[in-house]
Amino acid sequence: MSTAQLVAAICNLVLAGCTADRYQWNLSHETVTATPKLSQHDIEEITHVVTRATLSPIFSIVRVENVRGHEQVSVAAATSTGPVDDFMLEKLGTEWHITSHEQSLDR
Repeated sequence: MSTAQLVAAICNLVLAGCTADRYQWNLSHETVTATPKLSQHDIEEITHVVTRATLSPIFSIVRVENVRGHEQVSVAAATSTGPVDDFMLEKLGTEWHITSHEQSLDR
């Protein structure tokens, strides 16, 4: 194994650990507003998808009206300063997918 391969492997382990930590933090701090209620599995999958897409912590998951025939949620993530990441996710089959992502300076 070359030095470059070893460094790449170590970086991958560190990044995987950071993602896992951010995922757990997001699960314990986000606010979920949904009627009908989202299942715990859906909340975990939505959190996982958005955690991989942004370094900002998630603060809100809101179910939106189902106008396209699929379940949809809006997810907001932000640090205490800087832009807000707004994600729209749609459930296709059994999996959640990001359908749009915008950043805004409004809070």
